[in-house]
Amino acid sequence: MEVRGRQPGGADEAQQRYREAQLELARANREHVRRAREVLQSLSTRRLERRRLESRAAAEEIREPQDQIELSTAARAAASRPDEGRDARVRELAGAHAEGRLNTPDRVERAAQRLLGG
Repeated sequence: MEVRGRQPGGADEAQQRYREAQLELARANREHVRRAREVLQSLSTRRLERRRLESRAAAEEIREPQDQIELSTAARAAASRPDEGRDARVRELAGAHAEGRLNTPDRVERAAQRLLGG
């Protein structure tokens, strides 16, 4: 007599337990890989930020001094005096510019002659 069927604890159950163990192993490996990626990303971000800070610090050290000018007392006094004639001329030129009378061919020719030393 031959008995066909599944026996409790037979080969099918062993295969099922094996598959489940393999799946659990794969899940665990995926989780470890995910955590490792997070750690590497975090380290990479920190390293990049540290390099940026170092670069800024180096740039601060390399900066060239700013250009400066010093005005004499006479120059400061001249600059602080109101010049009515100059103010009137500026207003006159601003009005001519607004009306389109400033860039006439005659004025451009005279300006070119003065620039060229003639």
